[in-house]
Amino acid sequence: MLDIVTWVLLFTKILQGIGTNKDLAKCCLQQGDCDRALKILHTTHNRFAELGLTGHFVAFLRNTLAEAYLTAEQEGYLDNASKSRQVLAACKAAVKESKRFCWAQPEAYRLKGTCCWLRGDIASARKSWQSSLEKAKRLGVVHEFRMTCSEMNKRMGNDCPDLKGSEAILQEMQGKLDLSNDYKMLQIG
Repeated sequence: MLDIVTWVLLFTKILQGIGTNKDLAKCCLQQGDCDRALKILHTTHNRFAELGLTGHFVAFLRNTLAEAYLTAEQEGYLDNASKSRQVLAACKAAVKESKRFCWAQPEAYRLKGTCCWLRGDIASARKSWQSSLEKAKRLGVVHEFRMTCSEMNKRMGNDCPDLKGSEAILQEMQGKLDLSNDYKMLQIG
């Protein structure tokens, strides 16, 4: 039987591995290697499923898995209906897991919105994207707010009514991120 110190060290190593594999998979996606990204993510997903892990590592891993499936589908790597259903299942699982860790919610809802859009369900797409924007604003996650605005603009165009006022919201969010006082405090001397 493992002592508590060994167990904590082992658990920490597993969590670090999940984070590293998620980042490696994102790099593969950016390089256009969807097959490799999906293999890495499935291996990692199976590992945390065996251990029954949840939390922020798992939430972001599910988001990356959903992103990989969406990318693979849009680039023609998924060739049949059952694989297409996996995309929707991955997006729904990302949203479900993100409810345990709020910081993953804006991305999860953005990905679900894109999935719904690609299936022709415009109302659900807009609802998911709106949820993403609201959660990103509430959490102050400027990057994800911008990503969702960009996705909506890409799909619906510049005159999207859901994007009205988003520039003002972004300016407000960025104003809250003024770190000049923090930098002054860190200056030596």
